[in-house]
Amino acid sequence: MNILVAGDTFVSNEFFIENLLSPSVVNLFQNAEFPILNLESPVLYENQKYDKILKTGPHLQMSKQVATSILRNLHVKGVTLANNHILDYGSKGLMSTMDILKSEEIKFVGAGKNISDAS
Repeated sequence: MNILVAGDTFVSNEFFIENLLSPSVVNLFQNAEFPILNLESPVLYENQKYDKILKTGPHLQMSKQVATSILRNLHVKGVTLANNHILDYGSKGLMSTMDILKSEEIKFVGAGKNISDAS
């Protein structure tokens, strides 16, 4: 099996454009049987309010539109969520992320409602 594992992936709404991804990167992902990447931020619904957690450093978040566009274009099958930004918008942000990933049929590991879900 050809598995591609990529590192931290984050695109802010301000810098998102449809053709952001290099064709060579898209081709690399599309040729993998199971491309995986680290989703370096929570994915939030545009029409809901989320509260930032108290922390030092930036609060990262991707909108559903941006995240799903990138994940679809790369044909991502799975993401890791165990990182330092996944809880930037608390448990509500994490739940939003998991709901969106499930709706896109993208598997995830590293975070969840319980240890079983996170596994």
